[in-house]
Amino acid sequence: VLRTAGLPMSIVVVGIGNQDFRFLRELSASVFSTKQAHNHNVSPANKQERNILRFVPYADYHDKPAELASAAVSSLPGDVCEYFAAHK
Repeated sequence: VLRTAGLPMSIVVVGIGNQDFRFLRELSASVFSTKQAHNHNVSPANKQERNILRFVPYADYHDKPAELASAAVSSLPGDVCEYFAAHK
């Protein structure tokens, strides 16, 4: 995931079932903070500070498909704009 952080992509993970998805929430946060921590060694043109990994728990939206879709993709337009603004 860290190797793809500089690419024009976003990763959306939908957790299905009643499992403990704490690790996915932590992964999403750690990918962002790890990438920020490593940015001090990267040239300004290649810095990538956006969080490309989004976790959405299906259980929160199991009877609301439109809200699930919105939660899963709501950050994508901003992700696209942020990527291209950083790579002018």
